[in-house]
Amino acid sequence: QVPVFEVVARGGGGGDAAEPTGLRQVFCVGGHSRGVTAASFAQDCVHLAVAARDAEWSVVRTDLRHAEPVEVGRGKAPHGTPFERVALSPFAKRLVGATATGTSIVDVGRGVTLETIPHGHGPSPPTALQYSNDALRVLSAGVDGRLRLWRVEDDDAKAGAL
Repeated sequence: QVPVFEVVARGGGGGDAAEPTGLRQVFCVGGHSRGVTAASFAQDCVHLAVAARDAEWSVVRTDLRHAEPVEVGRGKAPHGTPFERVALSPFAKRLVGATATGTSIVDVGRGVTLETIPHGHGPSPPTALQYSNDALRVLSAGVDGRLRLWRVEDDDAKAGAL
């Protein structure tokens, strides 16, 4: 289980910085047996992707109508290598995950990897991944000092084009 905590703070009014006073557990994301390697919210602010050292990923709905998050997708990263970075499309149809050897696009609802390609940042995985608002592109950054813009179709008719 992966506990998710909210930072509790007081103050912050009138331009002052809020002072953290503690943590409050909000919910748990179940099913992961080892530590978290990456997490990403979709732009809808409802879906959360979690990748873990057990090489599994999951996507859950976290909106307040549910007491506990509802899992909408789960799967294994290709070749049993954990995703080190993840990005979730705006409405959580696709997940892009980067391992040490490649970048994969995943169909969240079916839990399957659609395509895996070399990530294009030399021997190291991307240091950041971000979906565009229109769900057509993913931006990756790497220690090679480059940004790469990948065209990714978030459309069932064109799925898997990375």
